[in-house]
Amino acid sequence: HVEFPGEKEVHVRLFQLEGGSGRYVEPVRAVPVRSPRTGWRDKALRWFTRRPLPEAPLVFTDDVRVGTAEPDPWLAAPEVPLAPEVRTEEEVEAETITIHTSRPGHPLLVKVAWHPRWRAEGALGPYLAAPALMLLVPQQETVRLRYARTGADHLGQALSLGALALAAGWAAWSRRARRTPKAGVAPVLPPLRLPSCPAGPAGP
Repeated sequence: HVEFPGEKEVHVRLFQLEGGSGRYVEPVRAVPVRSPRTGWRDKALRWFTRRPLPEAPLVFTDDVRVGTAEPDPWLAAPEVPLAPEVRTEEEVEAETITIHTSRPGHPLLVKVAWHPRWRAEGALGPYLAAPALMLLVPQQETVRLRYARTGADHLGQALSLGALALAAGWAAWSRRARRTPKAGVAPVLPPLRLPSCPAGPAGP
């Protein structure tokens, strides 16, 4: 469990897959199984809870160039082994993953969360693969995954920079206004009252 100051106690469970290589990119060992995107979360959960974990990745796409169609969503699909001894290397940078493979055409599982903004250069995909990872089919020895920013992202950045500039300008103006002495205003005094003089003696 995890405790946060002033908050309720939160219980968290962490799972680790056995037999992992510790790499971000792995060649798949069996032909991927293709399934429609509809209801993919439930399908991914069923796939992930099967024991032993299937060697064939479950890919949610209608692209017939990828794998074989799933015969029954409730049953484990037959596994067709792929040729072994595929060498891969990956270079992971901010918003970019460069992958080198010794066998173009062999599907690769990228153990990074799938998002529709990921774009592949030199490969088919990326496809959403169970439980929520990415699958690529390289078309050349070196491929790249880039996290593409949209117009909405650039607009949000521009608005954020504009807001920061306005805030900085307002702060500078406020400091200048506090340091500048204000012109004095003459006080308004009440009218001066002079003592009355006594009347002089009357004339002859």
